[in-house]
Amino acid sequence: YVQHMGSDLTVVNSARVSFGREKDSIDDRDKKLIKYLAKHKHTSTLLLFGLGSQPTSNIDDYPAVEEVLAFMDGRRQRLLQVLEECGAEQLAVQTPEGAPEFMPDFASVFETAIWHEGLHSGQLSLIRRSLGFEPLV
Repeated sequence: YVQHMGSDLTVVNSARVSFGREKDSIDDRDKKLIKYLAKHKHTSTLLLFGLGSQPTSNIDDYPAVEEVLAFMDGRRQRLLQVLEECGAEQLAVQTPEGAPEFMPDFASVFETAIWHEGLHSGQLSLIRRSLGFEPLV
């Protein structure tokens, strides 16, 4: 099941995306990192891009483009890794109770993730071009 909400582990892995590896459990060091991030208001991933977030007009509230691209690349690599490890039988398994109806099995979770990222990429590209900017990539 691909997370669509996030957790403390998501925060830890997002904060350390440049390390090139992903953790699957939280330890005391990670708990300290989360407290540090919250104390020093390094919550951009959650506040700016989390469920229910609202845009802000203050450009300084946003992370650098390179940081966002690194985060997205890390998520993409993880998604591809998980997909590669899944066989046809695993992709046909029903999603856990509470998953949205439009994701009845794991294959549909991957399909939705791909569609979702493509939708937002297209939105950002359209906004940039309408403002007269060249594409980032």
